[in-house]
Amino acid sequence: MIMSEHLYLCLVVVVETVGVAVIEVVAVVIVAATVSVIVVFVVVVVVVAAAAAVSVVVVVVSVVVVVVVVVVVVVVVVVVVVVVVVGFFGDCKHFGIKTANNILYSRVVRSSKSSHAVQGLGLV
Repeated sequence: MIMSEHLYLCLVVVVETVGVAVIEVVAVVIVAATVSVIVVFVVVVVVVAAAAAVSVVVVVVSVVVVVVVVVVVVVVVVVVVVVVVVGFFGDCKHFGIKTANNILYSRVVRSSKSSHAVQGLGLV
């Protein structure tokens, strides 16, 4: 019983680790997609501005807005990924291992106390 529970807890840790890896991949894909969309937007703005002979101020303001949006999106995604990874590999992993060890220890202690009590009664 104890061994199967230990294997189950190990499986939970593996599944959580894979989940974190998936979250990291999704975050990287989101950042890459966002950056590529913004690059396309900047190119379109520059081409349209050149074609329509729009003032330089409009082009500069558009580029600045796009750069600010890119920076904000990248910072938010990086912070989310760091919080998830640090949270999992820091507190959560230690908490999970500690919980697993506590469960196993309490089972062993209970079973050994039961056997001592039975031995004390002279039944074994």
